[in-house]
Amino acid sequence: MNYQDAEIFLTIVSTKSITKAAEQLFLSQPTISHRLNLLERELGVALIVRQKGHKVVQLTTKGEEFIAIAQRWVSLMKETQALKLSRENLHVSVGVTDSMNIAFMAPFYSKLLAECSPLELSIYTHYSSEL
Repeated sequence: MNYQDAEIFLTIVSTKSITKAAEQLFLSQPTISHRLNLLERELGVALIVRQKGHKVVQLTTKGEEFIAIAQRWVSLMKETQALKLSRENLHVSVGVTDSMNIAFMAPFYSKLLAECSPLELSIYTHYSSEL
C-alpha cells in the first residue's frame, strides 16, 4: 500500500462514491476502481460492498476498520513530507531586565532575526534578582 492508495480510499469514503472520488482526485473512474481492487487484493479483504445500481458506496466491516489506518497512513506521510521540507530552527532565549530590554536590546533582536532565519526567539523580562 502506498500513500495514494490510502488517499483514494479516504476520498471514496468521504464522497461515498467512486465516481465523485475520481472527479475530486482528477483521475478516471476505472483508475480509481482498479486502485481500490489492488488495495483490497493487497490487504486480502473487501473494503466496500459492490452492488449494481447503487450509487452510494457502502463499506464492509473491514472497510470501516481500515478508515483509521488509512488516516494514520496519510497523516504520517504528510508529517514525513513536512519534515523533509523543513529546516532546523535555531532557538534563542534571552532573559533581560525590562529597562535593558527597551533601551538596548531592540536593535540586537532586529539584527538577530534578520541574520538568523528561521529563528525562534523567546524574550523573558524579569527583575534583576530573578535573572
